[in-house]
Amino acid sequence: MARVEIQSLCKTFRGPGKRTVRAVDGLSLSVEDGELLVLVGPSGCGKTTTLRLLAGLEAADTGSISIAGQPVNHVPAKDRDIAMVFQNQALYPHLSVYENMAFGLKVRKHPLPEIDSRVREAAEMLGLSACLSSRPTELSGGQRQRVAVGRAIVRRPRVFLLDEPLSHLDPQMRQQMRAEISRLHSRLGATMLYVTHDQVEAMTLGHRIAVMNEGRIRQAAPPLEIYRRPVDRFVAGFIGSPPMNFFLGTLIDRAGQLCFQADSNPRPPGHPSLVLRIPVAAASGLRGMAGRELLLGIRPENIAGAHNPPPASPACTIEARTELIQSAGHETFVYFLSGRLPFVARFPGSDGLTPGAKVSLVFDMSAAHFFDASTERALL
Repeated sequence: MARVEIQSLCKTFRGPGKRTVRAVDGLSLSVEDGELLVLVGPSGCGKTTTLRLLAGLEAADTGSISIAGQPVNHVPAKDRDIAMVFQNQALYPHLSVYENMAFGLKVRKHPLPEIDSRVREAAEMLGLSACLSSRPTELSGGQRQRVAVGRAIVRRPRVFLLDEPLSHLDPQMRQQMRAEISRLHSRLGATMLYVTHDQVEAMTLGHRIAVMNEGRIRQAAPPLEIYRRPVDRFVAGFIGSPPMNFFLGTLIDRAGQLCFQADSNPRPPGHPSLVLRIPVAAASGLRGMAGRELLLGIRPENIAGAHNPPPASPACTIEARTELIQSAGHETFVYFLSGRLPFVARFPGSDGLTPGAKVSLVFDMSAAHFFDASTERALL
């Protein structure tokens, strides 16, 4: 296996009307030897283009790519020792599972006993031993995806690239395949770069996550660090479901206590502005910003009913009206409106709320995030 290093990579395409589209914009990223790194971001952010540049299927405009310390910018795709698993499995329908998995090795003229050994070893690893004589049309979607992964495994490449390999599967099968890929990585100790737009896949699979937007890496870190300490509003809003709530407002000083006052213009008659007290630990880092406009971010799970406030948080109680309730069985998502400020909370199980009800809620301000209103970078 090998370490992958990408430095200042750029790639542009010619769009409609000769408009230049910058798909990858100065991207720098490293994937450690044996690491499973997940590249996650919205559709069109440049994830697949990055993988294609790494595989040699596209030529970079500028920047460098090295594998195991060796520059590969000018190395043909077939000589980079990379195996890629596509969103579309691209299996040969007229060949059996065995023949599909063996095809790449036969093209490279490996000895037949070695081909047989590798194919059967990979098939056993993926639970495909009983399907080796079957055609792809006789298999389920999950089995076909395992064949595509097996075809890559038998190559024993230095680097695996997986481009949204589970996007065509149903939710239950996706969950099963995520577990299988995770176990497979542990068993192979392989260097893997996995691309997805699904943040749940990213959080559950990756040793590290690289969050990408508009051709650039916004943050690369372990999953829980991304979740707990996002570097900007985009990362904070993209990772987490439902997404983080954001409020635009101002820091104010009330009798020596730093508070956040959310903007709601125009304010509904008779409805007070949303004011939340900032705990001492956070206030020390924000003290010099009184009077400054900023963004407050708080995750849905950090909002609780006033009858069951978070024990570690100073009480910050607000009044709100229930707008919409979505029950998922073990948890409930409740959409609220405070004045003209919408937000969502996550409650365990069913909380007995009804649409239109007025309730008191507690914001756990010890878990709040603060972002600069203009740059949207994290302040703490």
